[in-house]
Amino acid sequence: MAIALGVIYTTACKVKKSAEKTTANPPAGVVMQAPKDSIPPTPEGRIVSPLDPMTPPTDMAPVAPVDATTPANPASPTAPKTIAPPQLSKIAIFTSGCSAYLPEGMGNFDLAFSEDSSEVYTSQTTIDSFSYGCIAVKFIVPLEESETEKILTQYMDYLKKQFQIVRGAGYGKGHKLESNAQAKGIVDYWTNDAAVQYKIKGWVTPTHIGILYLSRYNEYPWYNAQEMYLNGFRFP
Repeated sequence: MAIALGVIYTTACKVKKSAEKTTANPPAGVVMQAPKDSIPPTPEGRIVSPLDPMTPPTDMAPVAPVDATTPANPASPTAPKTIAPPQLSKIAIFTSGCSAYLPEGMGNFDLAFSEDSSEVYTSQTTIDSFSYGCIAVKFIVPLEESETEKILTQYMDYLKKQFQIVRGAGYGKGHKLESNAQAKGIVDYWTNDAAVQYKIKGWVTPTHIGILYLSRYNEYPWYNAQEMYLNGFRFP
């Protein structure tokens, strides 16, 4: 099965409580515009998914504020005194069946549909000049287990074009998710044509794709919080 990568609707369809699909035919375009200047998404066409704050499981401990005098890891600069890493809460991604550990402000998801009617959910927020993004795809027809990683790679290639990426470190494959033995993960580091840096991690099962990314103009100062966020996608 191949995803209709180039025909995700640019205009998110406002979802009713019944999650009824739209019959509109907007033009072909992108899944989500890359934030060139940390611009939050517009509220138009958004839907609200109930927040579900809860105590994270053992593989997702709460993020504590970082001491301003102690770097988050040896490769990171000292954390600014005026900000701390955001607290993460488990948030349901509307009717996708998925959830993710996300910062406050990412409980609202836009819903769009691919050409084959697969559901595409997107959310983004900006906190202290750092942008956090989440994309979830629910396939209309499940994938074969053998082709999941290939489809995820193709989808991330597509996102690179839409985010206007000019440099990438190269896909790091073979990542595993403790909460789902079927999940396969790919990570990469990108820079776009406006010098915005991304760390992006994609996850895939036969029924869903999950994408989490951070974008900023400078290095994210809290390594542990970053990894917790990027590994926080949860499948049904």
